[in-house]
Amino acid sequence: MTVRLRWVGGGEAEVVETDGQRVVVRSSRASPPGSPLAAESSLPSSSVLKLKVHGCRKEPDGWFRIEGRWVDLTRAAREELLQARERGGEG
Repeated sequence: MTVRLRWVGGGEAEVVETDGQRVVVRSSRASPPGSPLAAESSLPSSSVLKLKVHGCRKEPDGWFRIEGRWVDLTRAAREELLQARERGGEG
């Protein structure tokens, strides 16, 4: 299962990897280091996920690799993200 995100303000992303605290997403839009991002998620337990950007790099395919950390992530959402990762789709 891949966790898909729809950024508040436009754009989309998917969780590439996470350990429940840090996160890497593949995003259709860039975001500078230090900026907060909020997204609607496909998780049953949390409709909005927030992250703080640590770095952003444009990939050859035109998408952006954003590295950051989760902010205000609930225990239930963290467990769902880790379960999604273990089921084969990083998430």
